[in-house]
Amino acid sequence: MNKDMFKIHMDYRDLENDLYFKLEKEVGIDKASELLDSFMEYREQYLKIGKYLDDNKYIGKTGFLSKKYEDFERYLRVEVIYNYEDGYSLCETTTGLIKLIPTELISFETE
Repeated sequence: MNKDMFKIHMDYRDLENDLYFKLEKEVGIDKASELLDSFMEYREQYLKIGKYLDDNKYIGKTGFLSKKYEDFERYLRVEVIYNYEDGYSLCETTTGLIKLIPTELISFETE
């Protein structure tokens, strides 16, 4: 996963969210969702999340950040979705945010 491409997708997601709330006021929740569904579908397909999850590559392990990373504090719990060869992991935070995090910053609890 290229970090720059991931940022572009997330920036578009932010624009999509802004548009959704504007549309919601004008046309209602159902119509706004219908109009923007294709954007969400494309993002999920590109990131291989949601119904496009690649079960063969899915990690599905819960870990935590060993150091602060960008806006995320140390010890934040994340679920690792995928590990990439470029040293990043696609993760979901406990609040549902999807983030690309350096794999070396993710620690796993040992039992």
